[in-house]
Amino acid sequence: EVEASNGGRTNGRYCRLTGKTWNNGWNVSHSHLRTKKRQYANLQVKRVYWARANRWVKLRISTKAMRTIEKIGLEAAAAKAGVDLWQMPFALAETEERAKWKADNPLVRNSKKQPRQMKNLVKLAESDHPLAVEAKQFLEKVRPLLKAGDFPEELLHLGKLAKSDHALAGEGRALLSRFLKEGQHLAEQHRLEKIQEKYGLLAPSRVMLEVDEQNKLRELEDLKIAEAGAAGASE
Repeated sequence: EVEASNGGRTNGRYCRLTGKTWNNGWNVSHSHLRTKKRQYANLQVKRVYWARANRWVKLRISTKAMRTIEKIGLEAAAAKAGVDLWQMPFALAETEERAKWKADNPLVRNSKKQPRQMKNLVKLAESDHPLAVEAKQFLEKVRPLLKAGDFPEELLHLGKLAKSDHALAGEGRALLSRFLKEGQHLAEQHRLEKIQEKYGLLAPSRVMLEVDEQNKLRELEDLKIAEAGAAGASE
């Protein structure tokens, strides 16, 4: 294993592949007073992909070691430094089966982390979310129970209702599951439809592509006209 270049391991601040660590330096003031200081190496904690083991290896390395890995590869750099990659902390890479499942089920995953999703049944029913109709229908079933006192107000939160043992917990769990799986996708689709209805546009990205295509066609037509004018002048 590589040792720190100065023979020590102060706070672990050394590169695991090159041994690069801090050295001694001086702070020099305007009056030329010198004060000792340490000049630390530019160390970064990186997850580097190891193809042979199909895993991401976690290493604390310097930027110089990063360039070495890009040049000769991780396995060669580790062998040169005498580092056993099998002993390093790691995370397994995504399997082909998992990647295929993600491609076949795009709506099951909620890729964006939204910790404050709208799970309150009343707010969801009053919103313009595509699932608001289902939420209103479910809220109509709940309101008589609320008036009778058979449905606690705290269970209006779909997450709490799904975990409870109430008689309507199954319907609440189904609505929550549909909201978590497809809510973001449906909301984005609804947003684009509102843009189309308000501005007559399909989607911002589609519009930009159409504008670019029109600009290219216009430039080609101008170029043809200019060439035809030059040919007529030469005759």
